[in-house]
Amino acid sequence: MAFKSLEELNREFMAEESAVTRIPENNGAKVELPVFSKESESAEVREENKKRSLLGSLMTILLGLAFLLILTTALTSSRYSFFTVLTGSMQNEIPKGSLILVDKTELQALVTGDNITFMRDRRTAVTHKIVEIFDDYLESGSRGFQTKGTNNMNPDREIVIEENVIGKVVFVIPHVGTALSWLGDNIYIILIMLGVAVVLTLTMHSLKSKGSSAKKQIRVEN
Repeated sequence: MAFKSLEELNREFMAEESAVTRIPENNGAKVELPVFSKESESAEVREENKKRSLLGSLMTILLGLAFLLILTTALTSSRYSFFTVLTGSMQNEIPKGSLILVDKTELQALVTGDNITFMRDRRTAVTHKIVEIFDDYLESGSRGFQTKGTNNMNPDREIVIEENVIGKVVFVIPHVGTALSWLGDNIYIILIMLGVAVVLTLTMHSLKSKGSSAKKQIRVEN
């Protein structure tokens, strides 16, 4: 085997070094180099996920507002009324604080076992169960209804006449009547808060987008 001299090895090394491609210094000027890495790819993925998350949040808010609008329209129509249950006389069926939807059903369609809402006096609405019906109450030609709170020991003392019946309970949402009553009293405050939340969300998203765009450019100084 032939051995190369030190000078021959040095010449070969210099030839290989001169063949290496270098980035020109360009007289000390700054050179911008594009960077392609997994980090930049993941940043783009995160940006896309943020956009989808923002869109989902906005859709949730819009759907919530649409639901409130539909619910308010239904509950304020001429056929339906809604009430908040303030006592526990029907606790095992209609818990205190529930929201009830009352349908102005034909009185002849009411039967024993129906829960009805009626006016006890000019200011008090009561929701109790029908336990007995008198088709010709006191020979008046009108129906009378014996009612009872399911948690009460005895039936109500006064018979409910047709004129005082508001309607039949057709839908019960436990524990939300108090919250909806508060919402109805403060609807304008809630709408303002939702508007501020939307503006803040859009502003923060815009600032984050600008920050992500600035980080994508990397400058290399020689």
